[in-house]
Amino acid sequence: MKNVLITGGTGFIGSTLKFGKNYTGRLTDIDTLAVETTNCKGIVHLAAISNKRLCEAYPDKCISTNLLGLCNVLELALQRRMWVLFVSTFQVKDRNLYGLTKLLGEELCRLYQSKGLKVKILRLPIVYGPHDKTDKVVTKITNEVQQGIETKIVTNDKFYFLYVSDAAKLIENEVRVICGKSKKKYTLTDLVTGLKRTLNAA
Repeated sequence: MKNVLITGGTGFIGSTLKFGKNYTGRLTDIDTLAVETTNCKGIVHLAAISNKRLCEAYPDKCISTNLLGLCNVLELALQRRMWVLFVSTFQVKDRNLYGLTKLLGEELCRLYQSKGLKVKILRLPIVYGPHDKTDKVVTKITNEVQQGIETKIVTNDKFYFLYVSDAAKLIENEVRVICGKSKKKYTLTDLVTGLKRTLNAA
């Protein structure tokens, strides 16, 4: 899967991926993006401004990167008949600018789907692990517990949590499915045989 471009490849999740080539340019620079996607079959789109405070402080930069950048990726992929895996977040339900840009990003993907682009949306839960930002919830709470600081809980909502290496594996599996390179395929006969074996063992 060397012919896959990864935007945000040096970020928290992207840096754990073990395939493809990283795009380090600006997403708003469509000319550079066009050069970097030469000979690529698809794009894993991770790049975004995800810091909520930064989004609120610089809304123009947030919108430019998260929406215009995505639009450039989708338009270029449509022109070159590439596929796109858009990595979204559970925070599309949050009432903040970051969540809104991700929600609108999903809608942009659906718009380009209707134009014939092969695009898939992968909405991740809370991803945690080494090298995450210190203000992220899991890292913040972990540090407070280790330091004996009382953690203030402001919600009783329930969340799904995903370790960063597992998130990377999930993304890689999605890419394999898109590329038709899943590790193993099964016939319906295999399914019947497996079900009989499982039911007999129960």
